[in-house]
Amino acid sequence: MQKYLWRPMAALAVGLALAALYATSASGSEVRQLKTAFRHLPPAMNLCCYLARVAEENHGNIGLPLSDRDAQSLLFGPVREIVSELGKRLGLSFEWHLKSFSRSLEELASGELDVLPYLFVTKERGEYLWFAGPLEAEDRAVYFLLKKEHHGDITKFADLYGLKLANEKSTLTAAVIDENPDIIIQRYASREAALEAVVNGHADALIDSNFHRIAELSKKKRSEELTLSSYKYEFVRPTFIGLSKSRFSEAEAIKIDLAIEKMFEDGTMTLMYKGAGLPTPKYHRELSELRPIGGN
Repeated sequence: MQKYLWRPMAALAVGLALAALYATSASGSEVRQLKTAFRHLPPAMNLCCYLARVAEENHGNIGLPLSDRDAQSLLFGPVREIVSELGKRLGLSFEWHLKSFSRSLEELASGELDVLPYLFVTKERGEYLWFAGPLEAEDRAVYFLLKKEHHGDITKFADLYGLKLANEKSTLTAAVIDENPDIIIQRYASREAALEAVVNGHADALIDSNFHRIAELSKKKRSEELTLSSYKYEFVRPTFIGLSKSRFSEAEAIKIDLAIEKMFEDGTMTLMYKGAGLPTPKYHRELSELRPIGGN
């Protein structure tokens, strides 16, 4: 995972390069303060070493928020950079809250949080969120971590039937799995709790659509008996920035959506992803939720 850690020199280079792009930033206008959730989701979103340990011990949740200035040295990866750059361009200031994904969704629905970067679209989430983007729409896969000596290997989709699959509450993978009435998914308060359920035999396999995260979990000492299955389910599902409907009007959300497209066009996204040692995703205008092609 070392290659995905933020490199100080790369960060400096990106910062200098972005300075030339800040001419499009909002200036002279009132800065809106927003509460933004963040979680450990490598390689796009990373907590620094000690924050990652604290988050793990507290099921992904850390009490104290971080200012945008502090976040620059503690939260790494292109997603944090993207959100901060949107703030510079549109006159927004972010207070970063380190939350589990499920807790973040609950607090967005209740109006306690304003922004959640990097999530999938669902009809239920659309009741309280606008979706700006997409940020990425790359090939993905669902991975399975299990005790092969107890259950055997998973070699095909049909092997999932009858297994108890552990996942974090409210977290999604692919619709063919999440919405399949013949597949058993057990939900837990955090991903760590889901892992513990598999280790302790209360569930058969941990499922995750983020390879880097499930690989990290498989290397933990208590996971030494767990291995990734031979089978993975491949799919494509775009990721967006979720914006609270209680805080943003549709017109404001569209401005953010347009700013994301502009950042792809002017090279900002390339700088951010390359600075983190990652390939730049392709922008998919046709997948915009806020500005559908052919819409009114």
